[in-house]
Amino acid sequence: MRRLVGWVVGVCCASSAAMATDISISVESMAGLHEITVAPGAEVQYRVVGILSDMDNEGLALVGFDLEFEGGPLSQADTPRSTVTGNDPMAAFVIPDGITNPAGYGGTIIDGKLVQIGGGLNTIKNGQQACTDAADCPTGSFCELNVCTQVAAFPLGMVITGIAEPAPDGMGPAVLVTGSLTAPETPGSYILQSPRTSIFANVIKAGETGDIFWATVAAGVAGVQSLTINVEQCSLASSSPPNCAIDARFPHEPNNAGAALGWSSVDFTFSCSVSNIPNLDPSDFVVSVSPTGTPPTVNQVISDGFNTVTLELSSPIETGKYTCFAHSQGTVCLGSLPGDVSASGVSDGLDIMDLIDFYNTGSPALTLWQCDIDRDGTCAPADLLGEIDLLLGTGAFAEWRNVSFGVSCPSGP
Repeated sequence: MRRLVGWVVGVCCASSAAMATDISISVESMAGLHEITVAPGAEVQYRVVGILSDMDNEGLALVGFDLEFEGGPLSQADTPRSTVTGNDPMAAFVIPDGITNPAGYGGTIIDGKLVQIGGGLNTIKNGQQACTDAADCPTGSFCELNVCTQVAAFPLGMVITGIAEPAPDGMGPAVLVTGSLTAPETPGSYILQSPRTSIFANVIKAGETGDIFWATVAAGVAGVQSLTINVEQCSLASSSPPNCAIDARFPHEPNNAGAALGWSSVDFTFSCSVSNIPNLDPSDFVVSVSPTGTPPTVNQVISDGFNTVTLELSSPIETGKYTCFAHSQGTVCLGSLPGDVSASGVSDGLDIMDLIDFYNTGSPALTLWQCDIDRDGTCAPADLLGEIDLLLGTGAFAEWRNVSFGVSCPSGP
C-alpha cells in the first residue's frame, strides 16, 4: 500500500534523507507489560508507545506503522481524543488538525491486519502562516488579518514540539495509539507486533521556528518490541458454596423429618466467559454421592452471562454424605453433616465449644452454614440449643453425636 501520509508530508516539507534520530516502537498492555495472560475470548486492551533516541530535533512530526496479530483479525485502533493536550499530543495528528490516510488515524484493515496507523502534524502551516500580503502566501491562498488563508480542508492545526523526545527536556514516551482485540479461544501464545519494515517517521529539524514552515527530516527505526498474549486453559476457578464446605445446620424442619433442608443449588465460576465453554448442559455434570447414596439430578444450568453458572438441583444434597458435581473443567464436592460446626468431618461435643468461642471472641471465624444451626439467617446464642438438639437427637432429629462421613472430601485439597 502506498505510504500516502509519508508522501504528502515529504513533498510539502522537503524531508531530508538524514537519519540522525531514531524512533523505538513498543507494543504493550495498558499497564506497560510485554507479556500478559488472559482467559480464552477475553478482550485485551493494548497501546503502542514511541520514543525518540535523542534531542537533536524538535519532536515527532509524522509516524506510521502496521499491526499484526497471530491470534486473529484486528479491528481499527482508537483515534486519539479530539482535544489536543500535553497528555494527548497525538490528537494534533488527526484530521482536520493533522493528516492521516483515508481510512483514518486508526489504520486501514487489510486481510485482518491494521495498515498505516498514525498521521502527521500540520508542518506545512496550512491556514497558520503569517503574512503581510498575498506574496507571502502559497499559490491559491490570500493574506487575511496577517494570516494566510487555508488552501485545503486539512491539516490546519498548530504544531506541537517535543513530542516523543526523551524527558525531562522533551515530553517523554508518547502513546501513539490504543486499541483492543479479542483473544483466541484456543489456549496458546500469540504475538501482537508492528513489523519493523512498516514503521516510518519524521521529526522536526532542530532549530526550526515555523517560518515559513516546519522543515522535517526522516527518522530511522531502532528498537521494536511486541506484546505476547498467553491464553490460558479455561478452568473452574471457584464455587459457591466453596469446594468441600460442610453444612452443619438443621437437615430438615425441626418437627418434620420429611421436609428436607439443605443446599439445592451450587454456583460454578470459571476463569473464562461461559460463552467460551461448549458443554454447560445438565447432562454435562456428573453427580455422585460419597461414600454411597442417591444423588440429586441437575434440573437446569443457569448462566449469569459472564463467567458463572448456577446448577439448580432436584432436591437438597443428601445428609451425612458428600455430593460431588464433576465437569470437564473441574469438580466441586459439598458435604452435609448436621452439627459439624468445625468442618472436621465429625459431629461431637467440640463443635459446641467452637460455637461458644465464636460468640464470645469471634474466633474461630465461622460461615453462616457453620453457625446458623437453626437456619433463621443469623448466628446467635440460640443456635447453641439447636446444636445440642442435633447432637442428642431431640424431637424429630436423628442423633448426630460422634457421626462422621467415614471418608475425606473426594475433591479436597
